[in-house]
Formats: sequence, C-alpha cells, structure tokens
Amino acid sequence: MYLSVLAVAWIVRLLFTILLPSYAYSWDISSWENVASLLGTGENPYASTTFLNWPPLWMILLDGMARISEWTGLELITVIRLVLVAFESLVIVLTGVLLSRISPGAPVRTILLFGMALNPVAIFVICQHGNFDVIATAFVAAGLVALVSYGSSRDAVDWLLACLLFGLAILTKTYPVALTPLLVPGARGVRWKERVFGGALLVGPAALGMAVLYALEPEAIMRNVLRYRGRPGSFGLSGIAGSFDLGWLAGIAQLAGPLLVAAVLAGTVAAWWWREPEPRKVVLAAALILLAIPTLGPGFGMQYAVWFIAFFVAIWASASTRLKAMLWIAFGVSSMTYFILYGYARDLGQFMTFLSGTPREVEFGRWATEFSGQTMISLPMFACWVVVLIAGLAEIRRRDAVPAGKTP
Repeated sequence: MYLSVLAVAWIVRLLFTILLPSYAYSWDISSWENVASLLGTGENPYASTTFLNWPPLWMILLDGMARISEWTGLELITVIRLVLVAFESLVIVLTGVLLSRISPGAPVRTILLFGMALNPVAIFVICQHGNFDVIATAFVAAGLVALVSYGSSRDAVDWLLACLLFGLAILTKTYPVALTPLLVPGARGVRWKERVFGGALLVGPAALGMAVLYALEPEAIMRNVLRYRGRPGSFGLSGIAGSFDLGWLAGIAQLAGPLLVAAVLAGTVAAWWWREPEPRKVVLAAALILLAIPTLGPGFGMQYAVWFIAFFVAIWASASTRLKAMLWIAFGVSSMTYFILYGYARDLGQFMTFLSGTPREVEFGRWATEFSGQTMISLPMFACWVVVLIAGLAEIRRRDAVPAGKTP
C-alpha cells in the first residue's frame, strides 16, 4: 500500500525537479550552500552568518550532505533534495499509520495519495524551497505514533519514546516544544522516575546542543537563535499591520509571541487534569497547535505549512463534514497561493519568471518578493487558516461530549 503511494510521490517530485529551471530555487538553498562552504573551511556559521536560527541538527546534516556531495560528485542541492524527500517519505508512512489507527477501514491509500503525494504545497516546499522543516515533522509524526500507542498499551516505554521523539524534533527546530501539553496527561500513568526521565528526553537533546554552541559563541547564539522570532511582516497580523500602517494592530502582533509562549506554559500545567484524549483528538490537537503558531504568531515562512499538513490528513477520515469542507477550501486556496508565490517571488525561486519572464511578470515578481506583496497575496490563505483553526477547536469541544467508543 505505502510503496505505491511513495512511488507516485517520488515520480511527481522527480518530474517537477527535472522541469524546474536550474536557477529556480529559494534563497534558503543559497544559505545552505554558504553554510556548507563555511563548515568546509572550519568556520562557525552560527557566528559568521545569520542563516542558522535553531539547534544544531540541521548544521550537522548539512556538513554530512556536503561530504556526500564531494564523494559522489552530485550537486549539494541534489543531495539536499534527496534527503528531504527521504524524510518526507517517512512522514507519509507515519501519517498512514496514524490514519489507520484513528480510522480503521479508512481508504488510506487514496487519502495519502491526494493529501500528501500529490499535494502541490509539499512539492514546492521540498523541491523548490529546499527547507528542512519536514525533518522536524517526521520526528513529530513518529512521536504521535508512540503517544497513540501508549494510549492503548499503557507501556511507559511508549510514553518515553514519544518524549524522545518530540525532543529530537525540538533539536531540529524549536517550535515542537509547543506540543509539550500533549505529553502531560500520559505522565499520570507512569512513575516519578519515568516522568523525570521523560522530561530529560524532551529537553535534553536541544539543551545540550545549544549549550555547546552558546559556550563557543554566546553573543551570536543569543542574537540569532534565542531571540529569533521568525519572519514578521509578510503574513498574518504583522503583515496586515505593516501593509496598511495599522499601529494598533502592530502592537497586538508583537504580543503574539509572548501570548503563545504563555499559552503553552498554561496548557502544560492545565493538561495534568485533562482526561487522556482519544487518539484522533491527540492528532487533531497537534495539528491545531502547529497551525496556530504561524497563523497567529509573530513571524512566518512559507515552509511552515509542512508543520501541520500531515496531521490534518491523518484525521481526515474521522473529521466532521464541516471541518472537511473547511480543509478542502483551505487546501485549494493554499495551493493557489503557493503557486503564485513560488512562481514569482524571488526569494522563493520564481520558477514562472524563469520560464517566461515577461516584463510584467518580472515587475509582479518584485512586488511579490516584498513583505506587503506577500501579505496581500496570502490574505485569502490567512483567512482560511483562521477559519480552519476555529473549526478545529469547535471539533475538539464537540468531541468532548461524545462518550468513549462512539462516533459523532
């Protein structure tokens, strides 16, 4: 089953890459090439560039991919794409596992085929953007599988494995720390020693990696990593505030980061008294948390969609008709938005400009590269994401009233 879906995904991505103009790749790819070059000369890219704003796993992988590129003669961008497709393939399989456990009997192959293998958003992010967020998504997906398994097995090892996998996701990028509340209800079923061990597995990998980097370059780590807040001004509240010169909205947007952090801390504490949620509710909650960060947060990147796509696919078969309708609309609008921005924005690769390049398209590309242009183009997508967030929260509340073992 999975092999057929993966084969379609690989073929589509291969064809897209072959048809993609050779220079149609994002500025992130150029940054990764720069980082690899610095590592090859023994320099610390955390100190000499502003390209790395996360714990060090991606830097380690980049160094390894640069060595593979040198040994095999393949271009670094090709090696990066192959590695990212491999992790995306893992995400597809893990999503299928979640889908099967949440909705036994669901048409897993069909849902994975249209939700992930042929998803244009995922194709753009993996093949043209070359961003590594899919690696964190793979760890999160594996962690959710372990957490769902713990709900039925009550084996502490499953809960500890979920802690470790979420910890590896945080080592890749810091945003999965927002999923901490999902681990708390299960902690009631393990011993204190296991809770302490689970906490160490959750925060230990990233804390150790950052401690080493901080010891070497404290100012650079404080400036580029610990104070990093994404890319404000190109999407959502911060983008609207800047585009329409709404000072009061800019003030609200600046509070988004602290409010999200406070919400995670409050949720972590409150989660101790939650009854353990059913598997579909765990995965839906993860999807909504990961959707809320870029939608309501202080900064945005086009790659952030891969944070949550897989988990909405995983709950598709068990979702209500209303939520499915909202997801269909959001999927269509998001796909069109990504086509336009990856087609014309210079920082994202502008493949359409390379294919035709009329003066009008070049001028549109300049505007699409500006923060105000990206905000305006993505306004419908932002509205759809907000609606999905509201509909998903309503779905969770509605399911709270459903007795165990019954389907609404």
